[in-house]
Amino acid sequence: MAGDLIPPPSPAGRPEQPGGGSTEPPPPRRWLSGGETAVHVEERAERREREDPPAPAPEPRLAPDSPYRPRFGFLFGALIGVAIAAAVLAYLLIAGGGSGAPEGWSKWKPDSDERLTAAAQIAAHVAPKYRQENGDQLVMVNASDLELRDVPLEVVIRNRPPAGIQRIDGDGVLYTLAGFGPLGSIEKGKATEARHRLLRREALELALLTFRYAKGVDLVVALLPPRGPEEGKPPQTAFTALLFRPGDLEAQLDAPSLQVTVPEDRTPRVASVNAEAPRIDALTRPNLFLASIRQVQDARLYLVLDRLPTP
Repeated sequence: MAGDLIPPPSPAGRPEQPGGGSTEPPPPRRWLSGGETAVHVEERAERREREDPPAPAPEPRLAPDSPYRPRFGFLFGALIGVAIAAAVLAYLLIAGGGSGAPEGWSKWKPDSDERLTAAAQIAAHVAPKYRQENGDQLVMVNASDLELRDVPLEVVIRNRPPAGIQRIDGDGVLYTLAGFGPLGSIEKGKATEARHRLLRREALELALLTFRYAKGVDLVVALLPPRGPEEGKPPQTAFTALLFRPGDLEAQLDAPSLQVTVPEDRTPRVASVNAEAPRIDALTRPNLFLASIRQVQDARLYLVLDRLPTP
């Protein structure tokens, strides 16, 4: 009967544990030297990693500085400077206004670049600057189109033989420099070469400002006052005129400023104008003519310019 109570052996030949678990023993521990097992070593290694994190990787070594590095830095800086300067120049050219004149070419400029409006403002600006020794204004300056009493005035140069008559076409401005004496002569003072030189300087300044700031001007004509009456003699009806075209004053218009040609801050008077005689004569005498106004059969008006003998 007792034998009936003993369970049969398991298929594997080992008794089963209660609950169906295997009775196979765990794998034997591997003992290391010093009485430690492999499990102990692994646990200690994990603990060491937690307590002492690994050192960071060493920084890579940089190559030594090239001996040419300062040169490249200088060139790079120079290129940046050139780029900045070019940008500033472009801005100044754009900001110079519709006339194309750079800012600061003259200390004053008209508000408008329309031909006749600008010419009227230029005449009003220049005329009060030129005075006689007693402080009186030398002449008044009128600006107009090339016309006389609303009749167009055609400009011709009557050259000496064998050259013929040269017609001057284009849109122009006529400046009339007149005094309050007979036929527009200067009422007071003596008609001297120095005074005529001062009038030519005034006409030169008018022309430079006009070509610089007024659009579409092909020529400037300045009618100078005739000589006043002398004792016992009637006033002279002949008068002189200056004719300027942009090409005549190209170098002066390309100069950095008007100050180079006509100093704006020290307009001379009759007694001191001869200090500028070489410059004024060189720029005005080749453009100085004996002038007369002629009306022909078809009622056209001509401003006839005859070249003066070379002094």
